[in-house]
Amino acid sequence: MDCFQHAGTAAIGLCKHCAKGLCPACAADLGFGLACRGSHEAEVSDAHALWLHCQRMQGTQRSLRSLTPMYFLVIGAIMIGYDLHAGARTLTSSIALGLVFAFVGVVVALKMWRAPQIPATRH
Repeated sequence: MDCFQHAGTAAIGLCKHCAKGLCPACAADLGFGLACRGSHEAEVSDAHALWLHCQRMQGTQRSLRSLTPMYFLVIGAIMIGYDLHAGARTLTSSIALGLVFAFVGVVVALKMWRAPQIPATRH
């Protein structure tokens, strides 16, 4: 592959913004990828900063993953337990609502467990 600007000059890589071939004279090595010197350096740096921010946010969410399903399961159990403790022998509205909360807790837990993870890096 040749450089986009200099025909006949071999490209050393692709710009992370426009994916055009770059020779050593046209490439700006940003440490995490190449960019077109002078034209796409800011865009590539901004995209990398956004990726790092998203990765940090996912790390925060990973530690809180079990709180949402646990909330639904606990509220459902409290609603069911309260009516059963009070002596309910039939399906009351709070038992039904408690079952719905418990079901939602299980579904949310399964969805979060199956969600793809962004691999951690050291950038």
